[in-house]
Amino acid sequence: MKDNQNIITQSFLGGMLFGVLLGGTVALLFAPRSGRKFRKNILKTKDDIIDDADHLIKDIGKKFSDIVTNAKKSIEAF
Repeated sequence: MKDNQNIITQSFLGGMLFGVLLGGTVALLFAPRSGRKFRKNILKTKDDIIDDADHLIKDIGKKFSDIVTNAKKSIEAF
């Protein structure tokens, strides 16, 4: 049951990250800005996306580690 829930959570987080990337790209392409402001905004958005992805990867890694730890404890208790 927990494995299924973890797969759903990971799928949701992956979909959310994809949505953020897609939405940010579309917003940048259709926003009325000068070339200089547009490039500056792209660089800032890129940095924000990289930071968000880094946090997401760390969160998923921690959740996976917790799952492994709980599985080991369950096996040892069995």
